Amino acid sequence: MATLEEIRNELRERKESLAFVFGNGINRYACSKARVGARKIAWDGMLLALWEQVCGEEFYMKNAKGEPEIPSEGISYTEFYSILENFLQNDNKLNCKNPKARVGLKARTKAYVEKNINIRRKYHHWLHKQLAEVFDCPVLTTNYDYNIEEGMMLDPVCRKLKNYTNNFLMESYMTDGDGKDPFNEFCVWHVNGALRFASSLRIGLADYTSIITQASDRISEWQKCRKNGLPTEDIAFSKSWLRMFFEKDLCIVGLSLDTNEILLRWLLIERKKFFDNHPDLKRKTWYVSKSGDVKKGMEFFLNFLDIDFIGLDNYQDVYEGIFL
Repeated sequence: MATLEEIRNELRERKESLAFVFGNGINRYACSKARVGARKIAWDGMLLALWEQVCGEEFYMKNAKGEPEIPSEGISYTEFYSILENFLQNDNKLNCKNPKARVGLKARTKAYVEKNINIRRKYHHWLHKQLAEVFDCPVLTTNYDYNIEEGMMLDPVCRKLKNYTNNFLMESYMTDGDGKDPFNEFCVWHVNGALRFASSLRIGLADYTSIITQASDRISEWQKCRKNGLPTEDIAFSKSWLRMFFEKDLCIVGLSLDTNEILLRWLLIERKKFFDNHPDLKRKTWYVSKSGDVKKGMEFFLNFLDIDFIGLDNYQDVYEGIFL
């Protein structure tokens, strides 16, 4: 297993072909650095808060401390959200005479993230600087918030593309507006949607199935063009963040990558298939985490996909050390 110094050096050596993939771990670490409780920014914490909003009471299943808790087995967070969405729709039909007054779960999710998670802290400012100045490479994030995008704006060109839609944001990215190349320089792509458009947030089962369909269509078109020797520069795939999964070395940080991450796990399997068929194009993938945080099932998943697990001694090495 690589040491901190080895992974740090390898990332710098490959920064011309590198893209980072970030999860909510960067927000949790930022809170720990600021000595702020991270419960509200956790995925389950948000779902439990939304449950209380919709149902008017705490979730009835409790842990040993008597606190509301979503069971760790038998239901995924995506399923929990979909069930809650169904409760809200039925309640609206029964109790809301004016349909325009209904507040959907996506809008509630957006409001929750804006209030509790979209809060820049010292670590976010530091990370932004390291990414922009040391690596200057693309970033993909599963987070809805804009915590690492200080001073950046949605690129206006993407909205003119034929396949662009606010529901998926697959061709949209955050940039500082100075003409950057979004696939080779520091720009931020939101794979699960972003706060600006509540409809883009991917969280329930239907959300994931729909974006996988969108992604599958784009990938299929790209593969067909490659097979038939047709140009690929102007197709939807080549304008979207999907390109990074087939053209870049990926370093995954702060992401549990558990079975709730339906989209990313599917894409990593598709990445593996593509590289197996085109070994000359194969790229590196690292999964960086604290040693001991990866369970047996995850080890199997990473090994099967030829992803290098980098287990480091502590969270400071994970969230700061590799970027120094």
